[in-house]
Amino acid sequence: ADSIYSVQQGIASVFKLLPDGRRQITGFLYPGDFLGVTFNLGAAYGYGAETATDCALRAWPRSALERLFEEAPGLRRLFLAEIADELTEAQDRILMLARRSVEERVATFMLILAHRQAEATGTRIEVLEIPMRWADIADYLGTTAETVSRTLTVFRDRHIIQTGKRGKIGILDWAALETIAEGGKPEGGEICR
Repeated sequence: ADSIYSVQQGIASVFKLLPDGRRQITGFLYPGDFLGVTFNLGAAYGYGAETATDCALRAWPRSALERLFEEAPGLRRLFLAEIADELTEAQDRILMLARRSVEERVATFMLILAHRQAEATGTRIEVLEIPMRWADIADYLGTTAETVSRTLTVFRDRHIIQTGKRGKIGILDWAALETIAEGGKPEGGEICR
């Protein structure tokens, strides 16, 4: 790509198409996130993106960025920090997919989403906005939409979350959700068998 893009509003998913046609969602981008960042500005970005909600993106031509980097070295450091953050997130995701149960993955995803939404609004989130399709969330978490749905039902039955309107989940017990995400059992024992 000749440009790097920043998400101005909305949410986009980043994916990789495999040779056999399967797709793997590798992340979700929120306002302030960049798409197409590579260490070498001349390198091709090997992933695709699609909108999960209505999105507005800003294109930053690579040639203009190279000039900006020369004029403002601090901007180059910001992009290096962005790449370092993406690497850390990728390492965390590898750990999540390789070693965590589905319940831990769903709880972790909800906490990450709550954190991102709190950053965007500047307030603590009590009701999560879930704008992504369940299939996309499941793809990201390395499971099926049915398994995500069953896990959320168990969380609801244990009074950890409250479901209602489509795309909205109320968090009733933050401590239990955090305990599950960390691999522990909330008070009352196991969540799922």
